[in-house]
Amino acid sequence: MPIKLVSKANLDILEGFLSELLYEDDERRGLKIGIKQGIEKGIELERLNSEKRLKQEKIEIAKNLLDVLDTETISIKTGLSVEEIEEIKSSFR
Repeated sequence: MPIKLVSKANLDILEGFLSELLYEDDERRGLKIGIKQGIEKGIELERLNSEKRLKQEKIEIAKNLLDVLDTETISIKTGLSVEEIEEIKSSFR
């Protein structure tokens, strides 16, 4: 059975087609990576914002307890350090 050789013109067409497929694959891969990075960044920002809101809530609770509980108890109940409670106290003076 004789071997058929691909003509130069057909080879060029095939190479162009393969190059385009590879480019599209790289483009899709780049989009996937970008989307993944964006999602990860969004999750991280939400986590940081959530931590910030939680901290602010603890501070507000501590402020409301200053006139009825001692610093140590407020620290235990809010999870804030004694130093943080003292800072809150000093901001009211």
